This record gives sequence, C-alpha cells and structure tokens, in this order.
Amino acid sequence: MIKFGRWYANRRPARAALLHARLDRFAVAWDGILDRFPEGTVDGLYLPDFGELAAADDRHTEAMDRRLSGLHG
Repeated sequence: MIKFGRWYANRRPARAALLHARLDRFAVAWDGILDRFPEGTVDGLYLPDFGELAAADDRHTEAMDRRLSGLHG
C-alpha cells in the first residue's frame, strides 16, 4: 500500500495530497465512532497510521542505503 501511495504521489502530487487529506479526515471520523465503544471491543477495526508506516519504511530504506554504501566504499 505504501509503495502504491509513493507511486501515485510521484505521478500526481497535488491529487495525492488531496486524497491523503480526505483519507485522514475519514480516519479521524472513524476513530471518533470507534472511541464510543468499550475499551478493547473494536480494536481490530481501527485504521493503521499510514504516515507512521511510511516514515518507518523511509528510515529502513535510509539505513539500508548507509549500510550498502559502507560496504561499497
């Protein structure tokens, strides 16, 4: 999903930003609905934080690039 998001953002950055804002608004509204249920009963229905997943993927890519450049140099 993250790779598709990056591909789309590279292809159409303005549209991707609009789509990201809409998805974020939906996620916040959905979390608000789920917050009304008792603790632990709907944990599986929460949406993942795609921003954090993308940031973790970026950190991993940077670390791999550093390691590979260290081996190469």
